[in-house]
Amino acid sequence: MRKKIVFFTVIVGFFLMANGSFSNTTSTIKNEDFDKEEMKWREERDKSMRSPTSWLTIAGLFWLDEGENTFGTDKTNKLVLPSGSAPSFCGKFILGEGKVKMIKKKPSRSPLLPEQRLK
Repeated sequence: MRKKIVFFTVIVGFFLMANGSFSNTTSTIKNEDFDKEEMKWREERDKSMRSPTSWLTIAGLFWLDEGENTFGTDKTNKLVLPSGSAPSFCGKFILGEGKVKMIKKKPSRSPLLPEQRLK
């Protein structure tokens, strides 16, 4: 009887050790796959965040006052954008009753800045 218990204990121990080493190998492979996927995601995310259409290209943070808030690069606007980033007058935001309405300037000939136009 004693030999059977020892044999059974050795067999169970062998399976537990084998199962433990196998699961460690599997989890290592899974971790490597996860690391590769995460790095790929991070690189794609970084590329998209640096693109010209990303929200990170915001020119500034401006608080709107009640009523009309003109915006553009001209110093006479309520919201002055960085020089060269937009036309001198782009339009206006109208804040009233907790809502904002945007009225943009109709483009004259081209919506492009002078330096962006083909010559």
